[in-house]
Amino acid sequence: MPKSGEQVLGGATIDLVVSQGSGVIKIPDVQGQTTQAARSVLEGEPFKFLVTVVEEASATVDAGRITRTSPSIGGETTKGSALTIYVSTGQATTAVPLVSGLTEAQATAKLVSSGFIVVVEYIEVPAASANDGRVIAQDPSANVKQVPESQVLLKVGKAIAVTTTTTPVTTAPTTTTTP
Repeated sequence: MPKSGEQVLGGATIDLVVSQGSGVIKIPDVQGQTTQAARSVLEGEPFKFLVTVVEEASATVDAGRITRTSPSIGGETTKGSALTIYVSTGQATTAVPLVSGLTEAQATAKLVSSGFIVVVEYIEVPAASANDGRVIAQDPSANVKQVPESQVLLKVGKAIAVTTTTTPVTTAPTTTTTP
């Protein structure tokens, strides 16, 4: 094969390699597509990307749909390079903590710090009950997975007020008769 600039005899065979350009291609928008549809596009022509799938929670993209890519959608890369697609698992959830038996204040603090909204309903309990001011029940129950800012209902014991009534004592006036 002759080198660049070298002369050859007429009629000689020359192998010519034509460049297809720089090979830089733009990453297509596959956001919102299913994993299967996105892979079909990205692994097919003209891209031939080596696709890796990673799951992540998303509050805005439905489960099973593409949230983003790395490198980013619209960015440039070369044909056949590695590309990661991120698939939504849906909105993140948190297990509701066990708060039964805690005081109302303790239970509220624990639930709020876990990202939940607390709703309290008071249940009458006998005076001097150990449940006075404490969580008797919770809904949803402990360890149930909920999305952030879900409501958790607490049923808190409230002692029945003891009422005492005083009846005034009246004595009949004494009467005396004088002759």
